[in-house]
Amino acid sequence: MKKHRIFAIAFALILSTGLSAQVNVTTRSYDNRRSGANQKETTLTLANVASNFGKLYTIPLDGEAYAQPLYVSNLTVNGAKHNVVYVATMNGSVYAFDADNAAPLWHVRYGTPIVTSEVQSVKNPNIDSTSPTGILSTPVIDLTTNAMYYVHGNETKSGTTSTYGFTLEKIDITTGNKLQNMVAVTGSYQTADLTTPLVFSPQTHNQRSSLALANGNVYFAFASHNDAGVYHGWVFAYSESTMNQVAVYSDTTIGETGGIWQAGSAPAIDENGNIYYSTGNGSFGLTANGLVQTGNSFIKLSPTLQLLDYFTPYNSAAMNAVDEDLGASGILLIPDPNNSAVTKYALGGGKGGVLYLTDVNNMGEFNTSYDNVLQKFQAIFGSGTSHIHGTPVYISDPAYGPTVYVWGENDVLRMFTFNAATGLMNTTPHATSSVTAPATHANSAMPGGFLCLSANGTTNRIIWASTPYKASAVEESVQGVLYAMNSTTMQILWTDKTNDARDEVGLFAKNVPPVVANGKLYVVNFGPLGTQTATGQLLIYGLLP
Repeated sequence: MKKHRIFAIAFALILSTGLSAQVNVTTRSYDNRRSGANQKETTLTLANVASNFGKLYTIPLDGEAYAQPLYVSNLTVNGAKHNVVYVATMNGSVYAFDADNAAPLWHVRYGTPIVTSEVQSVKNPNIDSTSPTGILSTPVIDLTTNAMYYVHGNETKSGTTSTYGFTLEKIDITTGNKLQNMVAVTGSYQTADLTTPLVFSPQTHNQRSSLALANGNVYFAFASHNDAGVYHGWVFAYSESTMNQVAVYSDTTIGETGGIWQAGSAPAIDENGNIYYSTGNGSFGLTANGLVQTGNSFIKLSPTLQLLDYFTPYNSAAMNAVDEDLGASGILLIPDPNNSAVTKYALGGGKGGVLYLTDVNNMGEFNTSYDNVLQKFQAIFGSGTSHIHGTPVYISDPAYGPTVYVWGENDVLRMFTFNAATGLMNTTPHATSSVTAPATHANSAMPGGFLCLSANGTTNRIIWASTPYKASAVEESVQGVLYAMNSTTMQILWTDKTNDARDEVGLFAKNVPPVVANGKLYVVNFGPLGTQTATGQLLIYGLLP
């Protein structure tokens, strides 16, 4: 009896310790600067990840997951406290699971996702997803109201005719119930260049980049369905409280394309509530009325989506000609080394493998002969293509100061530090990984590595990465691989391939970074190896019993 009582007390202490943790992941890449870093990880260390880490749970989903998992600590659900992990699928579902034991808490599915794959302007039949077009981007959570916001595609059939649309949803994270009625996403944009307003068409647009919260609003953006049809880049702002539309912005009003993809990354948002996006190939430059077309650009928008500043590469026309999107990845905001509360830099890169470092107060605009930025350099040296799709990850390293990690396709993971004297990045990486993404080179090996970083303050800093294993994921589902690496030396601490039978990650989930929270790693996939059905999985890794 005494042994049983001691065990019960120990178990209760363990349970209560887990539930008392307050690490929350409510948005893509942890925070609005998109740092990709969790610096409050007290359980996972370099030593125990290297010696005693593996897969704990595999949870089936009803569709592929392009959305990053989200995580809320110590939340009351169904009358009990839980750490909760959330995941959304292309089949339009949102799930809540106990993050420690994988028990299902609730599951909802509102609307009917787009499934008409034979309609080119809606969904290209050769696109790499076999799922419907339901929830493609990562939702966002407001813990002050326990509300989750997400956008999903809808298809309504009347006989042989289909109509298409997108809906903004607001649900309760404790129950999955709707907090307000869904809102159909519509909009128009008027400028001095247009005789009639530009009208948003859901038929030719798709909601790619993840959602974000700031200024009492929820922000989200659109690109296209696999470059099909006539489309533009669109940004929308809706009030969190009323769900009314607050503002709209379009980046190529009298031009074309300029879709906002960012490989699923959310907009970066500074301490003043300004919004930063990186746009895809499209029209750029000044119009006859002195207005700006901002395809293939970094853009800085006010909380009400007024264009405040921008940067367009001087060779943007040449980039457009070869589909070399600047907006292939998202923007990382980097704080002032002397004042972490103030944003100083906006960093990003795209399909050219070049990183551009801009001043958030003077982004550089457009010049026909040079790039008026603080710094640009070739950061990725892949064999074949050198695209950057994964938004760089940032941490202030105690030994090296501001530090950035980026993993382009056909290349190694690279760690770049800053030069304290110049305030610019050292273009020679401090360290690189011993493996490439994918592990064998190909002419095209999209999309490279997607990263997050865990640390306990200044100690036990670990880079976690998800990449394709041995083949390109550009137009098909392929095997994935997970890595945990020492963030300073790039030494591999753990990979799912060491004990494949236990830890295999399955089919690589394109454009989705892993998430570390409270001692566990959360990863989604496109299904187990060998399956071609549109079903994914949520995998939970942690310290083994």
